[in-house]
Amino acid sequence: MQRSAGSSRTYLEPGNVGIASGETQGSKSSALFAMEGIGPSQPWQSPTARLKVPYLASNANPDARVTVSFYDFPRHNGVESIDDAPSLRRSLPGISSLTSFLQSWLFFELLSAFLRHPLDRRDFVADGYINLDQESVHGHFDAWKRSLWKVSYARKRRIQKATEEIIDYAQTKVDVFEEAADTFRSEDDDFERVALSIKLLISLLTAVIDETFSTSSGVWAPWVYKARSIAKACYNKVRPYKFEPHFIAEEYIARMSGSHVSIRLYGRQAKALPFPPGDDHGGRATGLLLRLLESNGWCPFRARQLCESYNYFTVNSLAGLIRHRSSHEDHSRCLDQERCCAHDVNTDNASLYPFRHECGGDCGFVQIPYEEVANIIRSGGIPLVSVSIDGALDFKLITCTPYITYTAVSHVWSDGLGNPDQNALPLCQLLLLREKIRKTYSAEQSPFHDGRTWSSTLMSTFQFEVTKTLRPGRPHNSFDRRRIYFWMDTLCIPVCPESQTNDGSRRLRFRAIKQITPVFVGAFNTLILDRALQEIDNIVPNQICGDEFAALVLSSKWMERGWTLEEACLSMSSVVDLMGKPYEATMSLRNLMPRARRFDSPLQRAFVDIRHSMVLVLRRAVLEYKRQLLIDPRFNRAKRLSKMLQNPMFVWTWNSLISRATTKPEDGILIIANLLDFNVYSLRNIPPEERLMLVIQGCDEIPLSILFNKGPRVNIPGHPELGWIPSDVAGDKLVVGGSLRQLQPQRIANCVTYIIDRGDSDPQSLLILATATGQRVSRSSTTLRVQISTTRGGISTLQEYIVELQRSPSPQAVNQNAEHFAQSIAQAFMRLQHWRHGQRENEFPGDIFLD
Repeated sequence: MQRSAGSSRTYLEPGNVGIASGETQGSKSSALFAMEGIGPSQPWQSPTARLKVPYLASNANPDARVTVSFYDFPRHNGVESIDDAPSLRRSLPGISSLTSFLQSWLFFELLSAFLRHPLDRRDFVADGYINLDQESVHGHFDAWKRSLWKVSYARKRRIQKATEEIIDYAQTKVDVFEEAADTFRSEDDDFERVALSIKLLISLLTAVIDETFSTSSGVWAPWVYKARSIAKACYNKVRPYKFEPHFIAEEYIARMSGSHVSIRLYGRQAKALPFPPGDDHGGRATGLLLRLLESNGWCPFRARQLCESYNYFTVNSLAGLIRHRSSHEDHSRCLDQERCCAHDVNTDNASLYPFRHECGGDCGFVQIPYEEVANIIRSGGIPLVSVSIDGALDFKLITCTPYITYTAVSHVWSDGLGNPDQNALPLCQLLLLREKIRKTYSAEQSPFHDGRTWSSTLMSTFQFEVTKTLRPGRPHNSFDRRRIYFWMDTLCIPVCPESQTNDGSRRLRFRAIKQITPVFVGAFNTLILDRALQEIDNIVPNQICGDEFAALVLSSKWMERGWTLEEACLSMSSVVDLMGKPYEATMSLRNLMPRARRFDSPLQRAFVDIRHSMVLVLRRAVLEYKRQLLIDPRFNRAKRLSKMLQNPMFVWTWNSLISRATTKPEDGILIIANLLDFNVYSLRNIPPEERLMLVIQGCDEIPLSILFNKGPRVNIPGHPELGWIPSDVAGDKLVVGGSLRQLQPQRIANCVTYIIDRGDSDPQSLLILATATGQRVSRSSTTLRVQISTTRGGISTLQEYIVELQRSPSPQAVNQNAEHFAQSIAQAFMRLQHWRHGQRENEFPGDIFLD
């Protein structure tokens, strides 16, 4: 990356070959970058080295701008049927005509239908490429919003519903166009760009709808006002020195109300995923995104996970970030292993471990005797490393007390800061680590420090006051002026030599792992070390914006490892060592981030929300809400919230872990047990394949979707009733919704009984499309047509649905049970509709027909 010294804009270097703004239409390049022109301008991505969308619709039918219905546009332009790929091929026999019509209808006509007036397409084009971030486009969206002010509330809701239906319809039809393009059996750069631009436009318009029609659902907790008053008082002190506080208290505490935490934790269902549930292949747009990610250094398996987890805008933004991959990374086995294994290290043979030196390898190792660490852990204490603040190292091991201010260190073992054979590190690494920890305690070392003594002092005061609010009842200790204290797994988890390994050493390891939760919760801060992040050296330190910081952390290998998930979500304050400088995460995520203003256009406000969504993605990825429950000052309220959110917390923890890797496969179960507040030490004598079973049976509530997980299952001879329980954290992602809830608080006859709570979420293994009568829908998997005839007040109506069976065990099984399955689904769907309308079921006698 490259950034000019006087600018807040980061430029991505395209290398030898890049896609520049003057590139001709249809040309291809070996260097791929994120698509521009559809979403917000992100200053950390180069405006001259990004994928542009050519304007091709000028070659379409000249009558395209005649005012016709969005749904009638294909027929008006000579396309008789858009229901399936063969019909499209008959009307549009060439890939170029298919591409031009696709852009003309599902891009420009979709925009026209959304804005509810005809458009001059030249307002959306600049230099032959699509560009929505210009004044003329914002003017159209301003006029659209002003038109909504003039209508009644009921009329506004009808407009919202009709607009959402158009967007959903466009989403289904772009898939049909991609299927038609696949029949040409050749890649076409223009088609892929246009298809991706339409997927991005659909996500953008959805964001505009959410921003325009939705209202805030947050509820202030009673104790927020104290935090706000403290923050405001600090702001009044700091304001003369032009220091802008970021109201950390508001950001963290306001979301702690029960309703708001539930909404933020459950989140809206991701719309327009590149890999929707049940689809492992995607279309042309998804294939382009995968190539963008892989060409810019992403692991191919991790790239697919991103496409399964986030919407098009988030994946497109991450695709534009070039990862700093080391020369020894090998991702060739990741897809076969179904996890990123490029950073696994051999812990069985210390001679093969890649120790890292800063001095050329001339210094010796500083070792902690095994018995010193073991004795502290046996006594129930937590070992800490103590070193002098400067001069000679003066290395000691002490027992942690509540009045010691210390730092917890989170790192990746493949960076060379581990040791599989003994509790020891090279002297040069310890000296460097001491310096990095010392920088985290000094406001003057912050990359955002402006050089003013009073400003720095007041900033520290502000952070201290907010910290007191966020950590009620916790002792606040001053820093030791002579020594630095820290905890690091390499030095503080006892490593017994292989020749002396026994049951006692394994028990000690489990005790040490059990202490990880209090270690990171009790630390003053957590220092995050990732070699790739440390080696970035061409960004202006104080000009990094929040979404760029989030993207850098999300793309790091630190985010791909299992143990770092637990370390991140338990830390009260995380400091990322980026470019050799300490970036406090909360302040960094807010730096130079735009704020939506009241007079901004709906499109501009959506752009702001999209940029802030990258920050939200990082916060969710590190389970921020787990940490928020830890800082609630009211014990009963925190306990109630923890119980209420047990099911989503299980889902979120599971989903976060399956996207990460651990060198030892059995460690994933220990991590999920720790994060769900189980006693890991009690698992020490349990076979690894049965540990997850005990964790699941210990939960009062688990997600219903765990029954349909494709991962390995428990196989205990003589106990087939346990075969539904997973034996490892693997397989599919879980979904929040229905749950399995324990019927009895304790086991009866050594059995656990569950009841099923269906919840109110939509199933993701079934797709039901409401269609016009007689309409054809072509899909790759098995589909059934369901017609429901209902009578109300003597008037008969016919409703038609297309039911798609996804992830079916086999075509034979589907065919054998199709009728029974479709009947059940249709009847359940009817009951759902009747229940929503408040009617009794027997008032709606209906007949069901299958096709």
